[in-house]
Amino acid sequence: MPPRDNSDEAMYSESGNWNVAAKFSEKKIMEAMIKCEYFKDVAEFGFQSLTEQLINYNVSVDLIKKVAMERWVSELIKITKNARFAMKSKGTKEELEKCYKNLKSVKDTILPNLYRVSKSDVKKTSQVVLNKSQYQIVFEALLNIEADINIPLNKNDLIFTHKDDFDPGAFKARIADRIVNRG
Repeated sequence: MPPRDNSDEAMYSESGNWNVAAKFSEKKIMEAMIKCEYFKDVAEFGFQSLTEQLINYNVSVDLIKKVAMERWVSELIKITKNARFAMKSKGTKEELEKCYKNLKSVKDTILPNLYRVSKSDVKKTSQVVLNKSQYQIVFEALLNIEADINIPLNKNDLIFTHKDDFDPGAFKARIADRIVNRG
């Protein structure tokens, strides 16, 4: 049996592994990125849409923003963990690990100090009150961390693939050659 050329292996790799890779990327990375967009909106505005804001006007916006930011950080951490194994390009695993460590620091030390609970003994209620100036600083930092996460993901083709242009004529010639010469 004649030895395979690299194009045969590339075709197998693209057709055999791509199905699993596409589903994994869709489920573990893209869904989390979509959730991040949702939580970012809620963390910034308290609601995803104006309609949602008008419907839920009795809920504390500060509480909603606090929970949304916590969820946003959680999704970003998921992305870094789910993509870690796929970091093949030089230095990208370290870039992603740095983002993960920054997110863990935000989650464990910064988020708990962004708010206080205000209690009313008269009404017997409590309410979350955000430190708005610090909250905005953390919000901007998370935007930067999220952008930093995208860099190693993209370098490893988890967002956009970096492939050469497909030449259908050459592909057809390779298939014809394999059929004629290898049976």
